[in-house]
Amino acid sequence: ANADAVNARVKTYAFSEGEAHGEDAEFKATLLKVFIENNTNVKDEDKTDYDYKSAATKSEELQKALNTEGADIAALLADATEAKGVTASNTELPKAVVTLATSKTNVANKAYIAVSENDRYVVYVDAIAEDKSVDIRYVHLEADVFCQILDSLQETLDEDFSSTPATATFTKSPTSGSYQSFLFEMKEGENFVSARENGDTTIIEATKDKVTTYTVYMAVANENNEMLYVNNALAVNGGYLLFSNAASAEAALKQLEGKTGTELSKAFLALTSDKTTNTPAFQQFSRESADKLDKAVGEWMFDTTRKDGDLKVINKTDSEGAITGYYLVAFESSDAAWKYTARTSLIAQQKKEWLEELILPYVVNQKNLDKIGAPSTTAAANTAEATTAN
Repeated sequence: ANADAVNARVKTYAFSEGEAHGEDAEFKATLLKVFIENNTNVKDEDKTDYDYKSAATKSEELQKALNTEGADIAALLADATEAKGVTASNTELPKAVVTLATSKTNVANKAYIAVSENDRYVVYVDAIAEDKSVDIRYVHLEADVFCQILDSLQETLDEDFSSTPATATFTKSPTSGSYQSFLFEMKEGENFVSARENGDTTIIEATKDKVTTYTVYMAVANENNEMLYVNNALAVNGGYLLFSNAASAEAALKQLEGKTGTELSKAFLALTSDKTTNTPAFQQFSRESADKLDKAVGEWMFDTTRKDGDLKVINKTDSEGAITGYYLVAFESSDAAWKYTARTSLIAQQKKEWLEELILPYVVNQKNLDKIGAPSTTAAANTAEATTAN
């Protein structure tokens, strides 16, 4: 069961105390819509429409409308701020507006966009006087925290979420309200059937040190369109022991020749290395764990021609290819990783049940032990002397 998994994609955005981001319900709904809209794994017919526009988009649309021939300038700038005789020395208006308005390249009756960090100003030049002072009207399109987060989400979703989704390990009894409880929710009345569908999303809110974070989770199907599946990655059961010289490794290999199965693993674990700090290991390997020892070890262990009892001495090399030691490796078997996990869990459970059954007839009678009492100091000393004499 520990090998069962669901794919998920995660990105976290933090809010500072006191910064407004709209009503929670509105924020969550819009963020979900933007997330789905940008996710390449969701079919077009399943995408949700939303009316959100960034400050940059709104400013570009207003500029285009103002510069269109025959535009109703008065109506478009009904809420604009008016300023006359603006010069470069003006300190009352936003610096970005003054810099843009007094540019030598400006012409009258045209709109321009000034940018100040996350804010946008659409500046309409009404007239330019002979002394180069300017009459303007401008609209401030502020990018609040809510818009900034959505802007960032839109710009980075494809980059951050286009790679292979992370794989979450199945949790049988997840904590209520956790992402695991969302990912591993089962269909009611169904046996091990996920309630999630491709593209399902949720937002989990958490507050720590007066900072609230909203984490978005999306359940994504694997290449076989499965939401909950068994990991069939191959695993190898085998052993390795590192030696400092090749002769010692070859001598140890000779001791193992002809052995297979349990006999092989027992004999391997009884080996000693010429380097006393190294001890033998006989375990389950994934391709990644075998490659960490040495790429050559991984290639040998996961060769499809391997059979029970295969042995080899493999050079351990550093990043420059220099030999730094010698691995004695042994192959016992290979199978899907989940089968090894299930088998190990079953054996552990059966062992526990067997031990419980074994000790059942030998229940300690605490009342009788209390009557006997603890051994006296003299009795303990006499026992020690008798043991020494024997």
